[in-house]
This record gives sequence, C-alpha cells and structure tokens, in this order.
Amino acid sequence: MTKHNAHKQRARALQAELGIGYHQALTLSRGGNTPTPAVVLERRRPHYPGWSVLVPGERPRTADLDYRDPDTELDRVLDEIGRQALGPLPAGELPDRLTVPVRRTTPGQRLAERHRLTEEIYVRAGRGHHTIHDAYATAVTDALERAGLPVTDSWSDDGEPRQIVITLTLTPAADPDEGDGEQLLILWDDEGAWQYAAMRPDGSNNHPEPLGAGPLDLPEQVAEAVRIHLRRDPVLPLPEPDWHPPADYAPGSRPYDLSADDPDPAFERSLAAYLTHPAWTSALSAARGATPGSSG
Repeated sequence: MTKHNAHKQRARALQAELGIGYHQALTLSRGGNTPTPAVVLERRRPHYPGWSVLVPGERPRTADLDYRDPDTELDRVLDEIGRQALGPLPAGELPDRLTVPVRRTTPGQRLAERHRLTEEIYVRAGRGHHTIHDAYATAVTDALERAGLPVTDSWSDDGEPRQIVITLTLTPAADPDEGDGEQLLILWDDEGAWQYAAMRPDGSNNHPEPLGAGPLDLPEQVAEAVRIHLRRDPVLPLPEPDWHPPADYAPGSRPYDLSADDPDPAFERSLAAYLTHPAWTSALSAARGATPGSSG
C-alpha cells in the first residue's frame, strides 16, 4: 500500500470514528492534532428538569438526567446514537452546560458511514433529504393519470416524516359551493408503505389504511393497487413504462433495525433515481418555460 493510500484509509477510519468531514480527517491522518469527539449536555431551561444532548451534525436528543441515575440515562441516549462516554459525569449537582468526551462504538461507526454515503447521494442529486422525494411523487401522479384515475391534486411535504398526498375526486360535487364531492387520498411517507384514506364531508379524512403497495413500488404498481382498491377496470391499458429503475433500485422497506432517524443510503438512492423519470424531467422543463427535449 502506498503512503498516499495509507493516508486515505486512515482518513476514512477517522471520519467514521469522529464523525467529521473527509478533508478534515485527511489532515488529521497526516499528523494533525486529533480532537477528542464530544457531545454537549445543556439544561433545557435553568433549574428545569430535562436536558438536551447536542451532537454536531445531528438533531438534538433529550435526556432526564435529574430524575434517573444520570450516568445510566446518558449511556442509554448515547447508545442510540452509537457513542459511549469515556468516563462518568461529575459528582454532585450538574452545571447547566457541560461537555462530555465520547468515542464512537462499532454501531456508531456504521451509522457514520451511512451518513457519509447518504450525503454523497444528495450532493450528486443536487437535492437534499427534504426534497429528494418530489420526483417520486411526480412519477406516481403521472402513472395514476395515465391509468385513467381522476387525480385532482398532488403535493409532497418536506416535513418529518416526508410525505406525498395525492387526491382523487371520485364523484365531483353537484354544487362546488357545497363541497368537493367524493374524494380519496393516496398517501405515502418515508416510514411506511402507501395508504389510502377517504375524505369526510367536513374536510377531515378517515384513518389511513394500507393500500397494498410497498414504500418504493414502481409508479405503475401503485396505480394498479389503487385500481384494485377501487375495483375499477382499466380505462386504457397502461403502456409499457419508458423508464426503468437502475439495477441497484431497492423497492423494499427500510431495514427493521434502522430507526426513523437513521439514514438509509439504499432508500435515498432509489428516491434519487426518479430524478431521471420522464414525468419529472418534463415537469422541470415546463417549469422553466421550455418544451421537453429542447436545448438552450
């Protein structure tokens, strides 16, 4: 192994261990001072129970260090994020803010690697976590319309969890001033499979029920699941799709051992694949005031 490659290998190890950027890790691998990774504990309000566990680059966690054994409670929270404290907390009353040196556990190193791979996907796609599912929403909406289903609205939500909501108007209202008619919502979020929910006259909806389509089923499969649920014969047979997913497309659910906060590179890579779907690229062209396939 050349010295240059040895530096790279050491940098990747430091990146996973410390949860830092690759270029910073590369500098450290060449002799820079290695910082001790740490988390910050901060009382949420002075003299108020409840603490925030602040980890660089991750969402805050909460811990009840006042009501339980502080070290045991901190160990529980750190274990969820793949870290382990290097020593016990100070004895006596804790200050309102303190820094706790930690190290990454083996699961934590795997978590850091998933973070790295996921961020690379977002960079290549030019879209972040909260918008990368927009193209999948467009592709499914297009498939429903091509299946002859009465789509009247479609939108994707960038909250947590990420969501897709597609509205079908099964029977239009006789008088638009008296409501929207009979409507059905087709629902998706990144923590489960596709669902449906009937709208009520008051504008609320029934509790969502499983549709029978997986979280990353192909758009035509989702459309077929909706037709089966509605017991509708095809108005027109769906044409063969002119888009096919890449070989590494992963239509299954997230692995059972990943929490909702854990990154799943395979899931995000599959969502990113829809950025090449004709329905999405056509929508982008139309939004730019150009026709599909035009240049300049």
